[in-house]
Amino acid sequence: MEQSGIRRTDLRLAWSQDEANPLDEARIKACWPDSCESRPLGPNLQLVFGVAPARSNVEAAPESSALSQEPPRAIAQCALDLARVANDPARVVTALGDLGLAQLLEDEIQLAVVSLEEALAEARRLGDRALEADAASNLAYGLCALGQPGRAVIS
Repeated sequence: MEQSGIRRTDLRLAWSQDEANPLDEARIKACWPDSCESRPLGPNLQLVFGVAPARSNVEAAPESSALSQEPPRAIAQCALDLARVANDPARVVTALGDLGLAQLLEDEIQLAVVSLEEALAEARRLGDRALEADAASNLAYGLCALGQPGRAVIS
């Protein structure tokens, strides 16, 4: 195989874990605000151009004034997608909690409870008591909003 053109380090493959909610231009810009273009490669796969080199896990979340203008749910979904791509279960739990709380803010209570239940299950699977306590309290909030405070008792 021969190289064609110059070597590029500003390209990223991007996809959504949720195939029912594929990446759109707004989510791509939320995740990679400096990107200049994206091209679809398949039904749920995009090639993103103009992405800055990867940073450490601590700095992996995009930071810009453009990102702060995105709705909380878009930011949380982007964080969840990045955590899953990075295969970082602890970040997935945190992002699921953030997504659930953002869904609560948008009165998507059923969806929020599903996200928060997933966060709690994953935290328990990891055996991380701090993440579990955080996920359980978020889920309790969601269950109360759903009108099921009896299910919100944390054991």
